[in-house]
Amino acid sequence: MKKFPTYAKLDSCIDTIKRLAKDCTLLLEQSALITAVLAIQYDWMAPFRVAWLEAKRGRQGMKLVTWTNVDG
Repeated sequence: MKKFPTYAKLDSCIDTIKRLAKDCTLLLEQSALITAVLAIQYDWMAPFRVAWLEAKRGRQGMKLVTWTNVDG
């Protein structure tokens, strides 16, 4: 049974990948990569600002417990 890598080994691997990314960027694009920190490229909170479901209404306008998809 294989052992899981330690945090020290994972950290070392991440540092190696960052160094390789900097070296490859310098070689291929002739520009220096200052840091290799990931950045989210889109608004990741957008799905939480939209109502995905809407409640069904009963005969007297009371909310039922069941839910339907807004698209369907």
